Amino acid sequence: MADGSGEDFALNLLGGFSFRYRQVQPSVALGRKASALLAILALSPDRTASRDRLASLLWSTMDDASARGNLRQALTHIRRSIGPVCDELLVVDRTHISLRQQDMDCDVQVFRRHLAAGRCPEALAVYRGPFLDGLNIRDPAFETWSEYERRTLHDRYLSLLEKAAGDATAAAAVEIGRKWVAADPLREQAHKYLIQALVETGAREEALLQARTLRQVYRDDLGLELSDDVRRLVDEIERPRHSFGGPGPAGLVKAPASPVLAVHPLVCLSPDSGTPVFASSLWGGLVTTLSKLPYLRVVAMGTAGQLPRARGDLAALDRAAAADYVLEGQVQATEGRVRVNVHLVDCRVGEYVFSHRYDADLCSGFAAQDEITMKVAVAINVAMLQGDQALSKLNRSNRLEPWELVLQASTLISSHDRLCFPAAFRCISEAKRLDPDYAAAHTLLAWWHWQQAFCGWSTDPARSVAESLAAAEEGSRLDPANPEPHVVMAIANMQKRDFAAANDCLARATALGRNHAMVYAVGANVANFSNQPRLAIRLTEQAMRLCPVYPPWYAGDMAQAHLQLGQLARCLEWAKAATDRSAGYIHAHLFRVIALQEAGRLAEAGDAAQQVLALDPAFDATAWAGGQPFLDASFNRRFLDALLAAGLPGTA
Repeated sequence: MADGSGEDFALNLLGGFSFRYRQVQPSVALGRKASALLAILALSPDRTASRDRLASLLWSTMDDASARGNLRQALTHIRRSIGPVCDELLVVDRTHISLRQQDMDCDVQVFRRHLAAGRCPEALAVYRGPFLDGLNIRDPAFETWSEYERRTLHDRYLSLLEKAAGDATAAAAVEIGRKWVAADPLREQAHKYLIQALVETGAREEALLQARTLRQVYRDDLGLELSDDVRRLVDEIERPRHSFGGPGPAGLVKAPASPVLAVHPLVCLSPDSGTPVFASSLWGGLVTTLSKLPYLRVVAMGTAGQLPRARGDLAALDRAAAADYVLEGQVQATEGRVRVNVHLVDCRVGEYVFSHRYDADLCSGFAAQDEITMKVAVAINVAMLQGDQALSKLNRSNRLEPWELVLQASTLISSHDRLCFPAAFRCISEAKRLDPDYAAAHTLLAWWHWQQAFCGWSTDPARSVAESLAAAEEGSRLDPANPEPHVVMAIANMQKRDFAAANDCLARATALGRNHAMVYAVGANVANFSNQPRLAIRLTEQAMRLCPVYPPWYAGDMAQAHLQLGQLARCLEWAKAATDRSAGYIHAHLFRVIALQEAGRLAEAGDAAQQVLALDPAFDATAWAGGQPFLDASFNRRFLDALLAAGLPGTA
């Protein structure tokens, strides 16, 4: 239904035309004139129109008798299309035709209700595209009417987007910007807003592409010059930046070590107002929460609440701490309100990565601190560590503790370490207890169940996959715009060797998150197991570009692809890169065993097999190999033979 409140019928006119009745039914295919007739009725006062008005709008070039005859045919077509329930939808008499108001939801009217009530986010969610987009009946009267409605609704939508842009958080700004540019592609301000939002969330490559697109549209297509402030922004985006980390084994993709972040005390600009206490508590909370971000090393510097230091003093402290980045900020309070400005600086090149401002009520105490702490941590996670995929872990309640638990569980699951999985499950369960509607917690539970099957740890792999799919579907229900539940559905379907379904899920995930690194990383998994290792390498490289500090299993995917290609030396390089990032990552150790065994380095293969058993004394090669969902079963046999030959337990 258009807003979820109707019982029987739903008429969607925004983004095209669709008509549904009895929720179990698919969308009903009506003719163009019949569809236009329902649209006119839906937007008419009291959902009623005279036969004369309908005929004059839909058949304006015909004489009255012919127009009325065509109207009767359209009504007959509607009756034939939907059957006896037509009487529940339409009231028809000799002079007028009406929709039964109590049984119909129409998205245009839902949109207008949200507008009248000032519910901006809800109105934006309902607007899926231009009014009756694609419905062309080639009647001048109808086209005049529909164009007026289309322009009026579109103008209201643009006003909503502009208002939402001013109120949006960093996490929502990119989505708002994309909608604004799509709706008004020649509006310079919309492009500027999107570019700034992409930069602030760490999607610098897409920001660069957007900046170049804007320059081309204005200069080449319109023959115009950009305004000074937008030109400066584009020039800044196009300026080359210092790259972080050294080359990976392939020599193409950066494989950075865990970066070091120096967190400086927050400087009090209102020392006589009691602000130092708030600053000290907030600084301690930031250090605690940032320490939980994956692959980030945090150094707490100095004493909170201190007076400002000179830039040279801060630089000396950063060098002493061997910091890659520095977080600094100021706190100011007045009349019960507190303002916190924070700046993330790449201290190796002296450039600001971002600067953000947060306002809160000082009287709200810990709640204000938690809110600011979470916003800063998310911004750092996006800019420094995980890129856009960090946004998929957000919760609508903006509660800090469930979010921290999800971060911990995600890191534990990414390790692929059996010993870490009970702790991961406890974190997920506690996050769900604290916030039952937290979509990311349900999605992580889906990951957890899938890995039980994939790693050979489950006593009932089919049930584990089914539970994974159910949890992912719940995550998608709770957060329909999040690509990650569809990513998990893809990998769970892959586990069932249903590669068509897996690719369908990946297509949906890509549509929702073009810059979500995990979409490409799981695409690489699907490619590997469907015997496309060269494609897997390209997809993994794209995932690594989008995720500045990627998890160990990205390197593991590269190791597997090179192993399948018979490139054993490259496999060993990537397996080492994976275990350097997570010593307990069991798959990388197994790829190492297989590569060494196939290379004839039998003693080293035996030693590597003993390392596997030291990590997982209960390891069973048969269960593990059976859990690898290869489309070509010869890979299962090949991997199992090598593991058994190296001395790992299992049955041939």
